[in-house]
Amino acid sequence: MRSFHRLVAVAGTIVALTGALTVSVPSVLASSATHTLTIVKDCSGTMTGKVGEYCTVTSSNVPAIPKGTRVVYYGPVISSSVFLSSTVIIKASPKNTATGYCMVDLHTGIGMCTFWKGTGTLAGFHAVIHGSSESPTAYHWDGFYYRSGK
Repeated sequence: MRSFHRLVAVAGTIVALTGALTVSVPSVLASSATHTLTIVKDCSGTMTGKVGEYCTVTSSNVPAIPKGTRVVYYGPVISSSVFLSSTVIIKASPKNTATGYCMVDLHTGIGMCTFWKGTGTLAGFHAVIHGSSESPTAYHWDGFYYRSGK
């Protein structure tokens, strides 16, 4: 029952943040060029719900996030079989990273990620991403990104 209450609390937070995004995103978009983001990740054999596990990018339309980039999940994981709520770092290389947060319903494979900072070739990286599952190991990220100061 405690896990259910946490899930409800996190879901409420997602709804609140989504409402906040609709208010603040237009002003940000007016000052930055946005681009469509389409990434596919393979999580076979590397994701069992433990902190530090990763998925590997198999295709990407973002030049700074090439094929082979790792997407590392640092937790906290609320329940490895029900819901993922995790800090995430995209590691294109040790000096080229982007930091964000993802929440995913592991039963449906549907989730949302936001990224708000980066280093190296991902400096100024911001993204809002809708995640969906193609199979138990292949995940799609679709959304938009922009680079502040670019």
